[in-house]
Order: sequence, then structure tokens, then C-alpha cells
Amino acid sequence: MSKKYLFNFLETINTECKNNSKTISKKALKLDDERGLKTYLKINLSSCDYFYSKKNNEGQLIYLIEITDLKRQIDNLKNKRKFEFIDLENELEKLKTSNDCEEILKTLENFSKNIKIKEIKRLVREEFRKKTMESIVIIFNLLRIFEINLEKLKQFKFKLTIYLCEPLNEPILIDNLKNELKSDMKGIVEDIKIVPLTR
Repeated sequence: MSKKYLFNFLETINTECKNNSKTISKKALKLDDERGLKTYLKINLSSCDYFYSKKNNEGQLIYLIEITDLKRQIDNLKNKRKFEFIDLENELEKLKTSNDCEEILKTLENFSKNIKIKEIKRLVREEFRKKTMESIVIIFNLLRIFEINLEKLKQFKFKLTIYLCEPLNEPILIDNLKNELKSDMKGIVEDIKIVPLTR
């Protein structure tokens, strides 16, 4: 593959958000999807949607772009009845028929709710972490094709921007997600931003 061939994957970032036609006025290389670079390279990994490279006084920066309908994803997970780790809901339904279990029932319902919320956060964080790390693997494979040596590869710095199709009215969740991702990928990803797309 020649470097010129990369321009075939260059496009204006398409958010593809169902309820939001907002565009991002930035061109980047398409990484995900059947028309993305990873398909061309025949690499079967998950990935972010786009990436682009920029050189400045910090060095060679690679910006990873992920566009997600996080609100819908969280809502879908909240509505999911079963999680792999545990399913208390059937037992709680049984307890509702007993009159002397009101207090314990409230406790168990809160416990079940808290476990669900924690598991939802874990699943969301793990998906972003996986996409980011596997995107970096794909990009390193691409750079190796261009015969960039290992010492030069070490100088590349990665930054991640997650665009939200719908704003989330949960600033604490967003802050926690960002901080946990930074902790998970410390020393690999320099900075993480979570940005809502406004119509």
C-alpha cells in the first residue's frame, strides 16, 4: 500500500447518528466499517470510527474518533433483564407475594439496581477501552507497512475523542467514565475527551 492510497479512506467525519444530523467539519481516515482501513488490511478487530494524524511541538499525535449513541446504549442495557453475573429479578418477583418481606425486598431491589448500574458502567467502559486499544494495534500494523521503525513508533502519542449523538444529563457518569478510561489506558492514551454533538 502506498501512502497516496490512504487518501481513498479520507472523508469528512460522518456522525451517522439517527436523530442528529450534526456533522463534524474535519476530515479523517475511515477505520471502521466495510469501507474502512481495517477491512482493507483484513484485520478482524474492533476499532474506533476514524483517526487522523497531526504533528506539533508535542510530537506526532494520532487522534482517535469514536461516535456513539451512548444514551441509547445505556437505555438498552438498563432494559436488559439478564446479566451474565447474576439475575435477582426472578427471585424478587417471588418475594413480592410474601407480606412479611417488605424491608428485605426494598434492600434487595436497591442491591439489584446498584449491581445493574455498576455492570452497565463496566460494560460501557470495557467497550471503549477495547475499541481504543485495538485501534492502536491496527494503526501500528499500518505504520509497519510503511516500514516505520520501532523507535519512531514509540514517539507516537494517542488522543481519544468520543462524540455523543445525544447529550447525557449525567455529568458525574461522564466524568467517571473519562477518568476510569484515563486510568485504564495510562501511558498509552495521552488525553480523552467526551463531547456531546449539538444539533
